[in-house]
Amino acid sequence: MESKRVMSAVVMMVVVVIGTSAIQTEAGQFGDCYKKCLLGCALEMKFKAYMCPLTCLKTCVSPGSPSLSSSDQTHYFCKLGCASSNCLDHSSVQNPNEEEVENCLNACSHSCIKN
Repeated sequence: MESKRVMSAVVMMVVVVIGTSAIQTEAGQFGDCYKKCLLGCALEMKFKAYMCPLTCLKTCVSPGSPSLSSSDQTHYFCKLGCASSNCLDHSSVQNPNEEEVENCLNACSHSCIKN
């Protein structure tokens, strides 16, 4: 019983830390956000951990401002779609490969700017 309370407290602390640090990330911070998010997500979702890479990608590629211009929205969704299709195969809860995912995400961002 006591161990369940301790585990719940730890999970809540991880979620709070991740939530506050992952609200908005800038270039170079994606990898840290992604790795922390995967850890927290895996602890929280246990049996649905396969969803964590996509969930954390969405969290860590936050558009920043809720009122984005039309071109910024287009770029955000292009980057998110490209990354979810091309970058998540490089990552899992057990092996985040945050640097490889970040490099792939940057490639998607450049590709979306060209189109």
